[in-house]
Amino acid sequence: MTATTSTRRTLYGITRVDHERSRTHAWRVTIQRQGKIFVGHFSDGVYGGKQKALAAAKRYRDELLSKYPPLSRREYCSILRRNNRSGLAGVSFHAEIIETGRGPVERRFWIARLPIEPWRTKLVKFSVAKYGAEEAFRRAVKARLDALQGLSGNLVPRAAQRQSPVQPPPSLSQSELAARAVASVALAPVPVLVQRQ
Repeated sequence: MTATTSTRRTLYGITRVDHERSRTHAWRVTIQRQGKIFVGHFSDGVYGGKQKALAAAKRYRDELLSKYPPLSRREYCSILRRNNRSGLAGVSFHAEIIETGRGPVERRFWIARLPIEPWRTKLVKFSVAKYGAEEAFRRAVKARLDALQGLSGNLVPRAAQRQSPVQPPPSLSQSELAARAVASVALAPVPVLVQRQ
C-alpha cells in the first residue's frame, strides 16, 4: 500500500474546507448509504485546532461506518434495476437480425453479465436456437448466480453513487424463472438490423 492510498483510506469520507473570504476552516464528513447522505462539519475554531477537528471528524465518520457498513460486491451486483425485465440483476434477453451472404438471420439469446475481479464484467451468451428459451434462460441465471457466489469484498466507495435504496433480488422458483424466460422471449422487442461486413 502506498502512502497516497493510506492517506485516502485514513481520510475516506472526509474533506478539508478552507475558505478565506468566509473564514471557514473545517473538516467535512460526507457518507452516503442506501440513498441517505450523512454530513457533519467540524470547525477548527470550535474543536480547538485543525488536528482536533480532524480527530472529531474521524470519530463521527467511524461511527457512521459502523452503523451503516458499505455494501458487499455481491449485494451491489444483486440490486435489481428499474429497467430489468428478467427478474434477476445481470441477466437480459437480446435479439438481433444480422445480414449474411444468405440473407437476414435472426439471433436470440439470453446474456449473463459475470462480474470479474477487479470491477470488470464478462458477457456470456446462451442461444435460444441452441438450447430453447427456458434452458437458455436457466443457463444464464445459473452462470450469473455462480459468478455472484465467487465475489468477495466491499463496494469501492467512489462507485457507490446510488440514488435509491437497495432492493434485494427477488427469490423466484425455477418454474417462475422459466415462465419469465418464455414471456420475455414472446414480448421481446423487434430485433435491430446489424450489418456485418
